[in-house]
Amino acid sequence: MNRLAIKNISVTLDNNDILKDVSFDLPRGKLVGLIGPNGAGKSILVRSILGLVENAQGQILLDDKNLSDFSLKEKAQHISYAPQGAPVHWPLNVDHLVSLGLIPHLSPWQSLSLEQNNLIQKALQKTDVLHLSNRCVTTLSGGERARVMLARAMVTGSQYLLADEPTPALDPYHQIKIMEILKELAWANHGVLVVLHDLNMAHKYCDQLILLNDGIIISQGTPNEVLTDQNLSDAYQIKVHRIKNNHETFLIPTALN
Repeated sequence: MNRLAIKNISVTLDNNDILKDVSFDLPRGKLVGLIGPNGAGKSILVRSILGLVENAQGQILLDDKNLSDFSLKEKAQHISYAPQGAPVHWPLNVDHLVSLGLIPHLSPWQSLSLEQNNLIQKALQKTDVLHLSNRCVTTLSGGERARVMLARAMVTGSQYLLADEPTPALDPYHQIKIMEILKELAWANHGVLVVLHDLNMAHKYCDQLILLNDGIIISQGTPNEVLTDQNLSDAYQIKVHRIKNNHETFLIPTALN
């Protein structure tokens, strides 16, 4: 059925209910934005989908097959991940780090093929870090690391990509480029879930939005269906002024009080 189905995910940490019975589908061919205020549970939800939260309850189904039945290698072949903050723990060159995205497709000690090396070069070029390929990743800025980590996720060639806040550390040009890359991946029949705080980026680029607040989904649908005055007031305690220019709508938020 070409979808990743998240069913009834609940997470309790330190006696606090972080996620409460969260369900939605991530179809291939769509860019889905996960939005909500700080502390809503967005990153925990992404990590729960990946199986990185030990006490998460619920099911993740990949094309109607339970993801918990997949091996770690099989999971990595189908779902790639660009984590929040682009953490890097090893002093590797950029091209080497990006090549690690191909590990799920390699046998032990197998060398990269010419085609796989070309994939690495294309991902580096696409994310505008080709000129950094020989730099040690620990010397990069936060924005540069974020683009490198997205390149690593892209070379996996997985059906689904989860990106947790890939744009905050970036300058405006690279924010736009990253969102365009994610949109292109969706057009190429990947299912892409991206955690966002920028409501204008969410409105412009996402096919669907999921609005999470206090661990529950309070709205999901098209950007126009989700980004209503009432939803924004309930979730963020803001009101917005809407400005239309050249068929685009821009949201200017202000606090309710």
